[in-house]
Amino acid sequence: MGFMLRLSILFVVVFQISLLAQPNYLMRLANPQQINEKSLDFDIVINSTDSNFILSSYQCSFSFDLKLSPSDSINLEYLDGSSELANFPRNIIGYLNTDEINELIFTSGIGNEIISEKEKLVGKFIITSTEDISVENLNLRWNFSGSVNTILTDPDFLDITVPANHKSFYGEVTNIETEINIPDNFELSQNYPNPFNPTTTIKYSVPVSSGFVSLKVFDVLGKEITTLVNEVQQPGNYEVAFIAENLASGVYYYTLKANGNIITKKMILLK
Repeated sequence: MGFMLRLSILFVVVFQISLLAQPNYLMRLANPQQINEKSLDFDIVINSTDSNFILSSYQCSFSFDLKLSPSDSINLEYLDGSSELANFPRNIIGYLNTDEINELIFTSGIGNEIISEKEKLVGKFIITSTEDISVENLNLRWNFSGSVNTILTDPDFLDITVPANHKSFYGEVTNIETEINIPDNFELSQNYPNPFNPTTTIKYSVPVSSGFVSLKVFDVLGKEITTLVNEVQQPGNYEVAFIAENLASGVYYYTLKANGNIITKKMILLK
């Protein structure tokens, strides 16, 4: 516990002095699988969406909705050897209730890992509870508030965290149709609902031979906010959720690119 608190104090200090340009990256929860009624496993992956950068250490905090009585328990376990990072998860703090937030927490070792556009596995994790759990009722999501939160640091231990670049399960592609009704045209639909708060769905169609697909969100000044999709996709109809819990109200733009085609649409966040 003392180790975790020292990390938290350090992170508060560096947050105040980290004013340098921060890297563009995507860190997400992925591949949830139900093991049984009381346990599930999932991956955490990370990649750069621009130039390479060095990740020195990280502390990950996840809040969840599952109601626990005093006699209930919930545990977080790292699957040894599953990480592709040199600074792999080392300290599994597990369940805490700080600042009236239910959290599952772990921290990494210290080391300089180069993060490139190729996705790397931070690790595979298992959650087990005395209560029945699922992706839906757990609603596991990144936590950036309170005294113990998610933070990434560079080799100088400066804070390089960008909350909007962290995606939970419901921020992934949620529906894919590749075998039936393959579209003829490259299309990007208007997000729904619009205006929205804090989640909206974006649908798009990828025709034959579109290859690499990217879907990004920008603010009114053209600054990239986050990358929702950045991969080779098969022809089909897709939809992805955009979660704007950590963004201010305003106008945002989302741009779909594939095989030389570019489509941009506007959406409005109202809080």
